[in-house]
Amino acid sequence: VTLWAYEKLDSIRTISHKLGISATTEIKWIRRWNEWGNLNDLERHPRPRVTTPEEDARSAAGHES
Repeated sequence: VTLWAYEKLDSIRTISHKLGISATTEIKWIRRWNEWGNLNDLERHPRPRVTTPEEDARSAAGHES
């Protein structure tokens, strides 16, 4: 809907108002389409570990007692 309306020359403000989203969100999706050619969510990398497996095991053992 967003891209179709955008291609029909509706303003970003009009489109975002009709969809109930912010103009910033609208711009993000249009930019993503123009740069990547799709609207998939970007890949997210998991956060790095904060504890070692050994620390996890000690913590789990402490909670079992």
